[in-house]
Amino acid sequence: EAPMRFEAAAYGTQAANTYKYAIDDHSGLVEIDMQPAFRQFWHERKSPLAPANFHLTIAAAVCETAGLVAGKNCLNNVILSGGVFQNTVLLGMILKMLKKAGFNVLMHEKLPPNDGSVALGQAFFAANNL
Repeated sequence: EAPMRFEAAAYGTQAANTYKYAIDDHSGLVEIDMQPAFRQFWHERKSPLAPANFHLTIAAAVCETAGLVAGKNCLNNVILSGGVFQNTVLLGMILKMLKKAGFNVLMHEKLPPNDGSVALGQAFFAANNL
């Protein structure tokens, strides 16, 4: 319930800015450190803009990370999947940023992006391998 309430708090609100975050790509594995963003959000938690700003921060971090990974690997496609993409506020922000950056974005059209697709994949695997 908490993620849905957080999404609802951001819905229809224009984010004013992103919070700070750090991206580490020195170890060969790209990691996003959201601790600074959580601290900033906590200090601004009573502001009506805080939920939208936090969503925008996550979207910016995802887009920046996609750019880093794509640049290193000469990729142009980004696939969005997982239950987090049921959050329409976050999904809309990420789609807008990725498309503006020139990415070809692929995502679910006929199946849900969450556990329903995992279960279908497991059933498909079992049907073809048992």
